[in-house]
Amino acid sequence: MGIMVLVAGSSMYQPLITTLHVASQLGESAKQTVSQMGTVVLTPTQYGSEPQYVVCPHCRTHGLTTVETGPNTMTHLFALLLCIIGLWCCVPCPYCMDSCMAKKHYCSTCKVYLGESK
Repeated sequence: MGIMVLVAGSSMYQPLITTLHVASQLGESAKQTVSQMGTVVLTPTQYGSEPQYVVCPHCRTHGLTTVETGPNTMTHLFALLLCIIGLWCCVPCPYCMDSCMAKKHYCSTCKVYLGESK
């Protein structure tokens, strides 16, 4: 019961905290319907390295995310920097360190991309 507002993000939809002022924009019957609905406050999900309990904006199921770990741009740039300064034997290190990898979260039901840890 309530109103959910989704705003397009970079590659996914993120719910926002919002207040809807509909009294001046809607007819009397719509005003009454909106006043009977509860207030829903949605906060953006900040993803970490562990699976998160979320409501998928695509399939609306509740559950834990599936986390996949993989290299990102910073991982490749760090390896390139090691090459440039001559530490050839250390180049694979960023690809073996969990802290240098991106943790991407997907819905466990519909497999849609939800976000990435920062």
